[in-house]
Amino acid sequence: MQSSEAVYIQELSSLGQGLPLWDPEPTTHGKVHIGDVGYIYRGAFFRLFNTMSEPTDPKNFGLTVPDCFTKLTLTTEDLEYYDACAIQAAALCSRTITARCVEAGLQASRDQGAMLIMSDDAERREVHPNLCMPQYMRKDYQHWLRLARDVRGHDLKQDEIYFIRGTVKTSTWAVAAFHQSTDPYSGNISLGYGSAGLSLSATSSTQTCRTPEIRSGPRRAGTSSQATIPDRANEPCTPFHGETRDQSVFSTLLQAEDAYFYWSQSHDGCCRAL
Repeated sequence: MQSSEAVYIQELSSLGQGLPLWDPEPTTHGKVHIGDVGYIYRGAFFRLFNTMSEPTDPKNFGLTVPDCFTKLTLTTEDLEYYDACAIQAAALCSRTITARCVEAGLQASRDQGAMLIMSDDAERREVHPNLCMPQYMRKDYQHWLRLARDVRGHDLKQDEIYFIRGTVKTSTWAVAAFHQSTDPYSGNISLGYGSAGLSLSATSSTQTCRTPEIRSGPRRAGTSSQATIPDRANEPCTPFHGETRDQSVFSTLLQAEDAYFYWSQSHDGCCRAL
C-alpha cells in the first residue's frame, strides 16, 4: 500500500511546479537552499551539505563536506531567477480533484488524489537549467554517495540523493492525500488558522471512502484567527509583509542514476532533473 507522501508526490508532480514535499518544514539543519545535496525521508528534505557555500558557512554548520570538496560557483548571475509570487495563495489540487469550495467540499474522479492549501503566496528562487550543475554533480557524485553511506551512515541508494536547483516557499500550508478507497472520493474539508498555523479537517460523504490524511504547518506559536482561501485566479499578487517564507512546498532538483542526467518536469521514479 502506498504511503500518503508517495501519493502526494505522484499526484501533485503533474502540476509542473517541481517535486512536492509532503512535509515542507525546515529539518535538522535548517531550511532548503539552492545548492543543497540531501535526501528525502517521510516527505521532508534533509541536507547533507551545501555545494555553493564554504565548509565554514552557516549552511554547512555541523555538517561534513565530501572529500575533494570545491565550492560550486555559477558561471553567470544571469542563471539566477526569482519570482516573489510564483504561486498565489489558493488550493492546488491534483488533476483528479475538483474543489467546489475550500471550506465546503471536494470531489475526485479517481480513487486517489492530493491537494496543497496556502494562505500566503509562494515565492520561487531557482537557477535556470544549465550545464555547470549537472557537470559538477557528475564529477563529484561518487564522493557524495560515499559521504552519505560511509561517513554519515545513511542507507541511501544512488538515485536517492538529490541536488537542489530551486525552491518554492511559503509561510503557512496544509496538505491532504487520500487513496485506497473503493469509490472515487467525495467529502467535505474545512480550514482554520490558529497557534499551529493552518489546519484541516476532513470527512467522507460515504462509508466506502477513506478519510484523507492531512498535515499542516508550520508548528510555530501565534494567535488564533479565522482564515479563508479566496478565489484569486484573476487578482494580482500583493507585496508580502507577513511571516517568514521558509516552508519549501516544492523543490526543483537533480537526481542521478549511472551518471546520466535528464531535464524533466515530471517525477516517475526514473533518473531525472525535476
